[in-house]
Amino acid sequence: MSRIQPPLRPTTLGLIVISCLAASGCDAVTDAIKQGQEAIEQGSDAVKGGGGPMTEDDKLGEKLSGYIKCINEATRDVQRAMDRYGDWVDFEKGLTGKERHIFGLFEIREQKACREGVTKAKTAEPSMPDLEAAADAYIAALDAVEPVVAEAYKYYDEDNYKDDAFAKGLELHPKLMSAFEAFDKADATLRGLVKASNEGLLARELERVEKEEGRKMRFLTKNIMAQAKKLMAASDSKSFETLDLAGLSTALTNYEAAVDEYTKYKKAHSKEAGSITSLSWFDSAADDLKKQAKTLMRRKRDNKPWTKDELGKLGTFGVEGHPSEISKKYNDLVGKSNGLGWMRYQPE
Repeated sequence: MSRIQPPLRPTTLGLIVISCLAASGCDAVTDAIKQGQEAIEQGSDAVKGGGGPMTEDDKLGEKLSGYIKCINEATRDVQRAMDRYGDWVDFEKGLTGKERHIFGLFEIREQKACREGVTKAKTAEPSMPDLEAAADAYIAALDAVEPVVAEAYKYYDEDNYKDDAFAKGLELHPKLMSAFEAFDKADATLRGLVKASNEGLLARELERVEKEEGRKMRFLTKNIMAQAKKLMAASDSKSFETLDLAGLSTALTNYEAAVDEYTKYKKAHSKEAGSITSLSWFDSAADDLKKQAKTLMRRKRDNKPWTKDELGKLGTFGVEGHPSEISKKYNDLVGKSNGLGWMRYQPE
């Protein structure tokens, strides 16, 4: 398993956002991270107060939410453990026992919610054999990586390498690499299937809202979120060299267009905008994401990869325009979107 130096893939995973889609009785169908913490949206603004039968999209949203618990929690913990290990071990050369700094690993927390979500989703409608099989493989990979990481964590946390001249560390290294690689593969498969299904949900939701209400505030905020999700995905790359400038530029242009349409409409319909609570926070978060994405686009356009000093600040201060910062701003936008108050919404 090779570790690209420096990795650009954000360690905070906020790529998935699902909301209940129809005006019916869906309770909690979405998980999204905000600043590294799970935030659960208790139903969408479109369905609060509803009590009708669930649509097929409602059922799909609930099913996917079980898998998202894993993507947003278990995957993050495994990746943090791997990244911490890679902070001091060269994955290409392998562990030597002569490393200058010994940082150990981060623990993988207990993942009860992830496992329970997968178990529940497996029998939930609609039946999706490929997705269910991918989730089973994900749990198997999680089961395999957890004990190895736990053993390595204890070994380094207790400084036991000082007593056996790294003998156990050298024994654990190939086990860690194998477990990390298997998990990464299982995670990528599950993530891809969930992402495809989620994108279909979001597209149908936008169509429904536009048809029922027109391109007004509810549609425009959701459109920003749809474009933000694509912008987030476009910024995700394994290295600076492989970052797709054309794809990022297109996603940024579309996101800016969505924000501009929203801003123009909001100014022209101040009464409607005023009936939505916490809108100013949403505006600020949307602008912050745009600024970070522009910084990344410019760095790639001008071929200015981050220096070692800048990358050394990632875990503490952050680096402007780095995908990890875009991830944070995206997750903040998700939180602000979920926090919008629509109870007194009065479309004009």
